[in-house]
Amino acid sequence: AENMAKRWTFKEDYIVCKYSYEHRWKDLSSEELNFLMLKLKEDGFDSRSESAIIKRARDFQMLFIGVNTSRVPNQVRAIHQGFSSRLNNPDLTNRIKSYIEETFDPNAATTIVADPTINLVSNHDDLTNLVYKIEYASTFPMVLQKLIDKKGFKKYKEIYDAISMKQDTFSSILRGKYADVKRENVFRLCVGLKLSIDEAEELMESAGLCFRNGDMLDTVIKANIVNECYDTFYIDSELCENNVSTLFALA
Repeated sequence: AENMAKRWTFKEDYIVCKYSYEHRWKDLSSEELNFLMLKLKEDGFDSRSESAIIKRARDFQMLFIGVNTSRVPNQVRAIHQGFSSRLNNPDLTNRIKSYIEETFDPNAATTIVADPTINLVSNHDDLTNLVYKIEYASTFPMVLQKLIDKKGFKKYKEIYDAISMKQDTFSSILRGKYADVKRENVFRLCVGLKLSIDEAEELMESAGLCFRNGDMLDTVIKANIVNECYDTFYIDSELCENNVSTLFALA
């Protein structure tokens, strides 16, 4: 009951997934279980009982050895799929990893916008800020719709379902109801529409944004887009690998 009350986070499950893959052919010994519990605790997850961790690890182990049962939770399946995608596509995984290593700069600025003449900071008066926000609110939906048409989507549902976005959120973005579009939602849309890097940058610019080399989320998303990888499970797995919050997982 203790562990039923609190859902497993994507990152917590990902830690167990990696460990289960490495030990997929055998039961966890007391020493291995203690090591896994220590790893979870180091990452801020210390509320699980031994029995809960063992059960979760066995769920992953079964999937890794090809035993597919209906009782395995959907999140376990999703994380297993993303992790397996990275294992089964070593060339793609290496290209993305190399791109991240080459472009990520922790010392780079993380507050820039696409157009350096538009900087919504305190030295602008409120009216100027409002004008810029209205400008973005009207421009972004037009660019978004243009790209939706260009990609040949017939139903919006194909887009928001694929990226775990609520219909109301998608509709509000498309109608320009938000003065500022969240960076994470722009990234989701770039992936859902399977945009090229040029198209992704165009969409981001219309929201007053650009990819930031000093932000790991930005870098991982850009690395995947550059390499034409739009698998949301794969991308969330890559984000976990780089200690970044997931973008598409519902948990």
